[in-house]
Amino acid sequence: MKTEAALRTHTWDCCYVVEVMRGVETKTASALRLGEIEQVDHIRQATDKFASIGIVFLDSSVFDAADPVRYKFIDFELPYY
Repeated sequence: MKTEAALRTHTWDCCYVVEVMRGVETKTASALRLGEIEQVDHIRQATDKFASIGIVFLDSSVFDAADPVRYKFIDFELPYY
């Protein structure tokens, strides 16, 4: 359900999927500053791959970062689309 605040702050026509996220959220910008991402191999591999193909993830979040099967990134940017 889209709330009035969500309607004002999101560009819904650019969303591929809308999903209610559960679990522990980690902001990637803070985690990078603290070196946390470098300590989680599967997250480091994902962010390295993102960077190599032009996906901007610095303002994104990752949920369940410690789980190599269930982790999910949200709010990343594809600047060339």
